[in-house]
Amino acid sequence: MPETATLNKEIKPHVSLVIPCYNEAKRIHILTAALKELELHHTFDFEVLVVDDGSTDTTVSQLGADAFLNELTEKGKFRLIVSLANGGKGAALRQGVLAANGDYILTLDADMSTHPLQLEKWRDSLGGTFNAKEILIGSRPHPESKLQEKPSRKFIGIIFNFYVRMFSELTVKDSQCGFKLYPADIAKKLFDTMKVMGWAHDVEILYKAQLLGYKITEMPVVWDVRDNSKVSVIRDSVKMFIQILKISLYVRFTWKKQIYGNR
Repeated sequence: MPETATLNKEIKPHVSLVIPCYNEAKRIHILTAALKELELHHTFDFEVLVVDDGSTDTTVSQLGADAFLNELTEKGKFRLIVSLANGGKGAALRQGVLAANGDYILTLDADMSTHPLQLEKWRDSLGGTFNAKEILIGSRPHPESKLQEKPSRKFIGIIFNFYVRMFSELTVKDSQCGFKLYPADIAKKLFDTMKVMGWAHDVEILYKAQLLGYKITEMPVVWDVRDNSKVSVIRDSVKMFIQILKISLYVRFTWKKQIYGNR
C-alpha cells in the first residue's frame, strides 16, 4: 500500500472521507469494520484518506497490511498519508482536506464514534442531495441525536461549549463533533488558511465560515464514544480555556479585520 500524498487526478469521487489517526492501533479494527459496511451499503461514490499524524505505535503498519484496505487502494478508494512528526488533529485534517478529490469532504474520527453511513441518513433527510454552499455538522445536542458517552466526555463538551460562547461569536451548539460535511471548495479555502493545528481547530474553521456567510446546519448523529478515551477532565479543561481564548482573539482582531478590511 503506497504511503504517499501523491494524487491520482483521474479519481473524482463524490465524497472524500478524511480520517486523522494518531496511535490508534487498538482501534484499527473498528475503523476497518465501519469502512467495510460503507463499501457494502453506500449509495454514493467515495474515497477514504487516512492521515497518520506521526503515530509511534503500530497504526501505520496495521493499516498498510490490512487486506480490505489494500483492496480499496486497488479500486482507487483508499489512500494512506503518513506524517513523520505529530502536528495535531487539525494539521492532519488539513493535509487530508487539501489532498482530497471529492466534490464534498466528510471529516470523521478514527474511532468511528459516528458511523460514515450516517451520511446516508443526512442525505435522505435533505431530499436526496446536498447543498453545494452549505456546511453540515454533527450536533450531539440536536433533539434527534442518540448518544452513548461517558459523563466525563459530556462534562468536557459542556465546558468547551461554554468557553466558545463566552469568547467567540460562534452560534452553533456543538463545534467539536468530528463528523462534518463540507463542499470541497469551501473546505479547502477554510483549511488552507487555518492557524490552529490542534484539536480545537473546529472553532477556528466554523468561526471563519460563519463570518464569511456560509450556511452552517447542525444535524443529528448517532454518537457512540469508544473505550480508551484520551480525554482528561482537568487537563483538557485548562487547555480548552487557553485554546479558545487564543482562537477568539486571533479571529476577532486579526483575521476578521483582514476580511472586512478588504471589502
